Amino acid sequence: MAEVQVAILGLGRVGTSVGLALKRYNARAQSKHTFIVTGFSTRPDDTKAAQKRSAVDSIANHPADAARGKDIVVLALPYAEVKAAYEYFAPDLRPGAVVLDFSPLKQEPIKWADKQLKNDAHMIGMTPLFNPAVLFDPVDTADRASEALFDEGLILITPSVTSIPEAIELAADFSHILGSRTKFTDPAEHDVLMAATEVLPDVLGLGYYLALSRATGWGDVQRNTNPTFGALTHSLFDTHPDDLAAILRDSGPDVVRVLDTVMATLRDLRAALAARDHTTLEPVIASAAETYEQWYNRRYHWKFDDDAIKSAEPPGIMSALLGGWVGNKLRNRGSSQDDDPS
Repeated sequence: MAEVQVAILGLGRVGTSVGLALKRYNARAQSKHTFIVTGFSTRPDDTKAAQKRSAVDSIANHPADAARGKDIVVLALPYAEVKAAYEYFAPDLRPGAVVLDFSPLKQEPIKWADKQLKNDAHMIGMTPLFNPAVLFDPVDTADRASEALFDEGLILITPSVTSIPEAIELAADFSHILGSRTKFTDPAEHDVLMAATEVLPDVLGLGYYLALSRATGWGDVQRNTNPTFGALTHSLFDTHPDDLAAILRDSGPDVVRVLDTVMATLRDLRAALAARDHTTLEPVIASAAETYEQWYNRRYHWKFDDDAIKSAEPPGIMSALLGGWVGNKLRNRGSSQDDDPS
């Protein structure tokens, strides 16, 4: 059984879940290779949590030490740390290594990777759309990690213009091993979509919190908070201010466009509320509830009639990596580790 050496840089919800999903794969009787996982995190609590749950086999104290000699590097660090991380680990990558970058935005990380990666190493962008079972659990902390986080989900694969087909294929195979379907998108399209669905909610939560916390009645308001308040403002809890600021900086123009639309809608709602115009509000709310339910059912069952989505269970997936680019390099390393064909 061949070994695939993996580094996971960043052991938050996503990074730890990747480790747990790889360990689940290792435990399957039909697995054709074993993932050996080295972890790295700048957050001691995340490191302890990943070790406690056996998501990693070992811990490195520096990103370069974690990435050195690895076949695959999973980059799931906080966004503000990603640019520096490429500078740290890129010189130590082995020829043929593939970096799977889980950053929430893709255009800037692709530029950083193109500048730093040498030695025939390649970066592919990866964005997981999680298991529908956690659609209403947005908190991004290590204790929310799960081997099933990617099951029944979708991973958006974002190659750069310099990505070679073998590295793209490896990213798709890796996604399937995690339990996800796959779909390809380009970096600009990806970032526009993420601005609407990931970044804008953080902006709205930030604005909501600032408005309430600066109001004269904040002393009473803060005592009367529940999960509804926490869900809207969670990014101020689970995202470091540096990361949130960096994400807003790099997605600003895309966010502004959709924010303008939301603000116009809020103005319309405000006018109806101020006028107590229930004849307008009631059908708007009813229509929104109906279309929201339709979205939820489509998202939960992935019924979007999109032929570009590829199943998480293609033929031969359990040995797909060995048929690809890394597989060839593993064979060169020593065929004695492969499974007995009998």
